[in-house]
Amino acid sequence: MENVEIYIEADKKAPGTLGRCVAYRLEVTRQGKIYPAGDVIRTEGTYNQAILIAMYTAMRRITKSCALTIHIDNTYIASMIERCLLRWSMKDFMTGKGEEIKNRAEWKQFYEEYRKYRVTIETGQHCRSALMRKEIEQWKQK
Repeated sequence: MENVEIYIEADKKAPGTLGRCVAYRLEVTRQGKIYPAGDVIRTEGTYNQAILIAMYTAMRRITKSCALTIHIDNTYIASMIERCLLRWSMKDFMTGKGEEIKNRAEWKQFYEEYRKYRVTIETGQHCRSALMRKEIEQWKQK
């Protein structure tokens, strides 16, 4: 089974609904060689929405079964994946009071991809953070 790494980086972490750029980088390592793929996505929404969109977009590019590690600098999203995702999926992403969870559409799309893989989430700055922030800034200047 191959190991795949997904790195996520956003241009803005400020709260609220804003125009944002979020980048993902997907890396597959085969026989010691790294095969990267990625993109920058422009979205209007919250920081959490942007991270979810980048994660499920990157995961959709995976074509084989793999062990997947996702690197994000968003402890809230990581915590919700670990503590709530399975429970939310069993309740169609509704709260115990019958209300939609925040970012329900994005969580549903993320879960559809997430359930296909054995996923580990790593939080904090990652080895690609600086490179990806530079790529986002270059992309924004186009």
